[in-house]
Amino acid sequence: MNPFYIFQLFSILLWCTNDYYYYASAIFIMSLGSIIITIRQTKQHLVALRDMVAHADVVTVLRNKGVPEEILSTDLVPGDVVVIPPQGTTMHCDAALISGNCIVNESMLTGELIPLPHHTPTGPPQEQKAEVYSPIVHKRHTLFNGTKVIQTRYYGNAKVLAVVIRTGFFTTKGRLIRSILNPRPVEFQFFKDSMRFISMLAVLASVGFAYSVYVFVQQGAKIGVIIEKSLDVITIAVPPALPAAMAIGMVYALQRLKKQYIYCIQPSRINMCGKLKLFCFDKTGTLTEDGLDLLGVVRVEDARFEMIVKDATILPQGPMLFAMATCHSLTMIDNELTGDPLDIKMFEATGWVFDEPGEDNKKFDTIAPSTVRPKTREMTDNQVYVRIKSVPLEVGIIRQFPFSSDVQRMTVITRILGSDHMDVYVKGAPEVIASLCRPETVPANFQEELEIYTKEGYRVLGVAYGALGSKVTWHQAQRAKRDVIEKDLIFSDNMLTAVSVGRECGMVGINEKVILAELEKQGNVDKIRWSVLPGNKKSGPSLNDVLIEIPGYHHPYHIAVSGKTFAYIRENEPQIMKRLLVCGTVFARMSPEQKTHLVEELQSIGYSVGMCGDGANDCGALKAAYAGISLSEAEASIASPFTSKIPNIECVPKVIKEGRCALVTSFACFKYMALYSIVQFVSVLILYSIGSNLSDFQFLYIDLVIITSLALVMGYQHPYPILVSRRPGGSLVAPIVLVSLISQIVIQITVQVSGFVYVKQQSWYVPVNVSMLHQGGKDVQQECHDNTVIFTLSSFQYIILAVAFARGKPYRLPIYRNLILSQDLIVPARCTRTLLNKLRRKKGPKNPYKKIQKDIKSDPHWPPDAENR
Repeated sequence: MNPFYIFQLFSILLWCTNDYYYYASAIFIMSLGSIIITIRQTKQHLVALRDMVAHADVVTVLRNKGVPEEILSTDLVPGDVVVIPPQGTTMHCDAALISGNCIVNESMLTGELIPLPHHTPTGPPQEQKAEVYSPIVHKRHTLFNGTKVIQTRYYGNAKVLAVVIRTGFFTTKGRLIRSILNPRPVEFQFFKDSMRFISMLAVLASVGFAYSVYVFVQQGAKIGVIIEKSLDVITIAVPPALPAAMAIGMVYALQRLKKQYIYCIQPSRINMCGKLKLFCFDKTGTLTEDGLDLLGVVRVEDARFEMIVKDATILPQGPMLFAMATCHSLTMIDNELTGDPLDIKMFEATGWVFDEPGEDNKKFDTIAPSTVRPKTREMTDNQVYVRIKSVPLEVGIIRQFPFSSDVQRMTVITRILGSDHMDVYVKGAPEVIASLCRPETVPANFQEELEIYTKEGYRVLGVAYGALGSKVTWHQAQRAKRDVIEKDLIFSDNMLTAVSVGRECGMVGINEKVILAELEKQGNVDKIRWSVLPGNKKSGPSLNDVLIEIPGYHHPYHIAVSGKTFAYIRENEPQIMKRLLVCGTVFARMSPEQKTHLVEELQSIGYSVGMCGDGANDCGALKAAYAGISLSEAEASIASPFTSKIPNIECVPKVIKEGRCALVTSFACFKYMALYSIVQFVSVLILYSIGSNLSDFQFLYIDLVIITSLALVMGYQHPYPILVSRRPGGSLVAPIVLVSLISQIVIQITVQVSGFVYVKQQSWYVPVNVSMLHQGGKDVQQECHDNTVIFTLSSFQYIILAVAFARGKPYRLPIYRNLILSQDLIVPARCTRTLLNKLRRKKGPKNPYKKIQKDIKSDPHWPPDAENR
């Protein structure tokens, strides 16, 4: 329960004891409506989460000595053996494959739309028995909750089986749901300062409480009246509707973002977007487009690079052509080649054909391998293949080591039909591939040749191959470890690619210097080598300047590091780490965990960080950032505060502009509500001093007609179309904010006191007789000249304050563009003027008897004391 709702309930009960029934009823209805809306929205969100999680299907499990049994997926427990149906299914638990292979779509969790193969673990039986299951090590053998099995492959009539590892909130998807239900608390200066300011208002209310007690004691009021009126001051000094007014800007921003197909599940993050200082972008799929074209192939012969070959179909039959045709994770789904777009483009460039065995294939007494072969058939108009030539060349893919971002490469073991040995092909990051090869096979100008293409923004892959001995059998190949296979190879996306993308995006100026920080071994010690990327026209600082002094906000140079170097600096060089965070622009080859660490490290030195990613491997960083924007509609994007249905980065400036507009609006509404409470606080204390107070309808008019209507439409101002470099203020206790508030308080108090003093000097003024008031059993006198003046002045003050805090540029459109606010300012002004006209000032009573009545009221010695005569 929000503590302000408890405070509102206390205030409503107090107002009822003071006979403010209409006012209390109006506030009760508004508060009840707010609670109902909040509960309804919370329920809708929880129902959506439940619908996403609580899918119950019938599954087949093997229990009681392998007897098939159909149960509900909600009844699964760890240790159950689940039968994966041939037509595929959606997983309701985390399960490890123990027989057969599967093609799985993991987009629900990772945002990656590419189906991935999952297979049964292989290796010596002794090692398999001793090996302990790990969800990270055995990721490719695990079917995760929420993923969809598209296709299964198995031997003969055998079934594809998986053993249940985790269920419910302990699954990968369950942890995601838990992070959504219990998001990481994010500290924001505006929220902290608002609580401090409310505490200051509470102190002010205590002063008003003490003053009210003193005044009413001096006036001889009853104990009950003193308590009621003094407590009433507290409800005025701390307005119960303050949190609702602060949220108005966020609500309007949320609606505007929805119209732009940007959705937010944590509205409080909208204000945080207004203070973003730094934004991180994932490169692949976010800054770069999805489409790929093959520029060409550069072969290596005798440790020398040959000329680039634009058409891969004319490559000679050899390691390079075989690597392009086999080193991938492609699969056939509904007769369509599916997989990574880069793999598809590379394979299609060869002009070869991909064949996948059917489910009844019994070759090798196991699942038969996929094969590739040159295109020796043509397709006629009626979709029937006609054999025109016989070519015996056919390569079988015996085993795959899928691509992993940790090792930055993938590997396949192949065998050419009729060959007496198997071959190994590896592709991945050129630097990684070169490190796996025999040094004498790597060209001496490897780095220079690589820079030619990466500086132009091309994505470069390195390829290597090797031959396994003729004694290596099929079973040994299936059980061999990856590090044994990827050894002594022959060389056949780079950090510079990321630098090129940074230049094209404007993050790195065309003529600005880029300094590369690379980790290299010097003997047995790891050292960081600093080098200047060649090709820049503008000179920059020396390398010593980079390590000794950090310039101001603009840097004529940029630092680029790889994930490996970043991890080393983070662990071993804390001083360099801080400077790298300030000067670094390009962070290439970053693993998902390293992206999260980067965001957290930037936040630790005071940056307000945003993150934009396509949902693939970016979930951790998206959750860690103040404003994470997912460009994927997968379930993992639910963990990100913002999700854009438009899959490009044009959503980023929209979110920032709306965030700044919402933050400025929240500031304005907060200051407006705070000053409204202070103005009314002063009004009530002035009236208390003469034994008067505002009536029920006066409170109702001020709070509903003026305050509530203006506060609602103040947040309707749209963001300014131009995004300026200067950020709005984020602290309520900043000097400029305090000066603004204090000056307004002084002005408003001066106006009320001046009006109060002025009305007393008029000849027609009739003071309140406090002693007669309490003797007559009344608490306060509401009909008096002082009440009318204070009420009228304060009503116009509320309207003027709304104009003062409705500032437009540079974060919001001008006030005249907010037509609803402009109209709403006119309505209460006219209403107040109408009320004032009805209270026309009279110079004196016209009838003689009224003059006599006025003289009697003003004569303290009337009636005469007959007893003393």
